[in-house]
Amino acid sequence: MDDPWFIAYRGRGKLQITPTNVRGWTALIAMTLASLVPMFAIMPRVKATPMLIIAPLVILAVMWILFVRWALTKSEVINIDDLLAERRARKRSGK
Repeated sequence: MDDPWFIAYRGRGKLQITPTNVRGWTALIAMTLASLVPMFAIMPRVKATPMLIIAPLVILAVMWILFVRWALTKSEVINIDDLLAERRARKRSGK
């Protein structure tokens, strides 16, 4: 991969995806703006029928799950657990 859009840090039960260039930041901003559309579309009707808030929240959850999966395909993945294991091995060997 020439120029990853994101860097994904994995390890210790966590995942952090960080944009690294203009393409990554553009994708993140576009996704954030796209997330606002379902919420703003439903807000005028929520006061009359509060149960309507469930649909946009489900849509947002699916959108962000798909975005994270897509961002991982455009990422350079760094596994923190592997780095820590290598560091411990070096300490044990005295290097």
